[in-house]
Amino acid sequence: DPVFLLDDESSITSQSGFVTLWGSRSSNHFFGQSNQSNKPLVVNDSLNGKRVIRFDGVNDVLFNNTTDLRGSLSNKQHAAVFGVFKHNNSSGGVLSAATNNAGGSRLTVGVGSSTLDIYARRLDSNSESSRSIPSASGWMMFMQKIDFSTGRLETYINGVLVDFVDSFVTSGNVSTTLSDRPLSIGAYPNGVGDNPASGANLSIDIASYFLLDKLVLTSDIDKCFGYAAHKYGLADLLHASHPYKNLVPVL
Repeated sequence: DPVFLLDDESSITSQSGFVTLWGSRSSNHFFGQSNQSNKPLVVNDSLNGKRVIRFDGVNDVLFNNTTDLRGSLSNKQHAAVFGVFKHNNSSGGVLSAATNNAGGSRLTVGVGSSTLDIYARRLDSNSESSRSIPSASGWMMFMQKIDFSTGRLETYINGVLVDFVDSFVTSGNVSTTLSDRPLSIGAYPNGVGDNPASGANLSIDIASYFLLDKLVLTSDIDKCFGYAAHKYGLADLLHASHPYKNLVPVL
């Protein structure tokens, strides 16, 4: 099961149409925001009739400060993030962030004007590694997968492996420490506590987003893209040779 799974079927608590809590379907966790001005917007009947969450790129951000999620990658050998999103302007920012124990990125996903970016390190003492991969405009599905045991990074866009690099990070288990800041969606956490300041806010619509902390097989990657493509009306984005181009996978 994913560490967390946020999508259109997740529970939402809202105030005046803005998200207070976005619950995970795979666990009892949620991402929340108590300040009204920092809450993203709930947009119903948006993508293939499904609800999406819209971050304004100015100050919207959701946080989770539980020990469970701040320790979700501690001592792990594998991590993968999957998302369905649409970037709404040319300004870059942070889609999600999990810090290490010293305020740096343990696993951060960013979006540039025409790139998908990743920042990561295995040990708290390691330097940050980063990579930018060209991406298309409009709605897209992506997965970024790190095998910390070997250091390999793989990036998939719309079901296709578009980039990989060996020795992206040092090889072995992730540091056993907790992230020193909350996990965030829509911006980078610039402080500690339940609702810290944020930076690098991103203007984006998110339909689905989840984090895995285990090895993801190629067959499972195909299923993730196939399921999301048919659920959100994005099957046209899949390559003609994709195994689920015309077939909805059984999860």
